[in-house]
Amino acid sequence: WFSGEHGFVSDTVINFEVVLASGEIVNANKETNPDLFKALKGGSNNFGVVTQIDLAAFAHSQQVYGGLVIVPESSSDNVLAEFQRFTNDSTGFAANAGLTVEYYLPAEGEGQILLWLIDTDAEDDHATLQTFFDMEPKILNQVYQTSIADYPSSIPPVTQVLMADVTFENDLDVIKAAFDITMEVRKTLSHVPNLVWDFQFEPLPRHFLEASKAAGGNVMGLDDVDKDLLVLFLMPLWEDSEYDSDVRDAAELWFHRIQEYTQSVGKAHPFEFANYAASFQDPMSSYGVENLQFLKDVSHRYDPGQLFQRAVKGYKL
Repeated sequence: WFSGEHGFVSDTVINFEVVLASGEIVNANKETNPDLFKALKGGSNNFGVVTQIDLAAFAHSQQVYGGLVIVPESSSDNVLAEFQRFTNDSTGFAANAGLTVEYYLPAEGEGQILLWLIDTDAEDDHATLQTFFDMEPKILNQVYQTSIADYPSSIPPVTQVLMADVTFENDLDVIKAAFDITMEVRKTLSHVPNLVWDFQFEPLPRHFLEASKAAGGNVMGLDDVDKDLLVLFLMPLWEDSEYDSDVRDAAELWFHRIQEYTQSVGKAHPFEFANYAASFQDPMSSYGVENLQFLKDVSHRYDPGQLFQRAVKGYKL
């Protein structure tokens, strides 16, 4: 919610306390072990066991304005056009405004579009988000001033879940094409009982990335981006583990088809958000050749025996 003003959460870290493979306990910050400090801001569990994280605090009233608006799947064209406008920094932006567009498409019945809306300035006029507040017809309107702790949430009951993500430029034609590909891949899983095809569009505009860089930056390869980006996050939900491999194959097909399309029209971006990435993805490499080499160098410096490359699950270098 505060990324428009403060960047990624990792950008607000002041100090990491880390237990290295040798058993030594070290601190990593701007002055002490600064290379390890940078590597840990995006480099996952490749360097040691982090036992404490100190974060920079900032003043806030703890009051926000927003919540959840749900509109029918038939509103998709309007929603995607307004999402593109919201993510376009050239048309003006509010650093305190946040938006996620989530498609929740069950196996049967009409799907829903969940608009997660937030203005971290509860007293603001909320102009940047007003179009979404006003969308009709509404299935649900759960928008109000609230505390951060009481902001609405929705976690569907589910047994199995998979995540994958891609990043590309904020272009309406590309957004629509990515949406079409996502819907086409869904058809390959028509045999999976009670499948919920859930996917989300999340803005990654320039002011977000500029706030990240101003806070000190990280190793994720986004410092020099001069285009508004977005992350498309796929999260299918299903009940029976018998279909795990089918869903995984479909997600991998989706990932490659989106990448191939966005590359073909010159709108791709290699960034893979590690928090959402699937096991078939390689987010560390998506940070770019120089950043990946930097991470490898730091890994060898602080873990010469490469314990964390051999014995720990996760995204390797």
